[in-house]
Amino acid sequence: MIESLACGTPVVGTNSGAIPEVITNSCIGNLFEMDVENEAVSVLNLFRALKSTLELARDPGSIERCREHASQYDWKKVAKRMESLYERVIYGEP
Repeated sequence: MIESLACGTPVVGTNSGAIPEVITNSCIGNLFEMDVENEAVSVLNLFRALKSTLELARDPGSIERCREHASQYDWKKVAKRMESLYERVIYGEP
């Protein structure tokens, strides 16, 4: 997902696991609900999410929004956040 967003492409994902932590905004992609009891409902949900995401991809502003969202996952930024977290844990800071 991050690679797709970094290329400026909106994404589709299930509303489970860590995926909703990445697709946090309907301006960069869409989530859909899986129904383990009813495959037809899952397919319909996926179809709707894909349709919305294709419409989103036609918006020229989507490219920049997707890239901007993906930039928060840059390794340098992630490493800084992890370093800060470890320092707070080690030194007992809030």
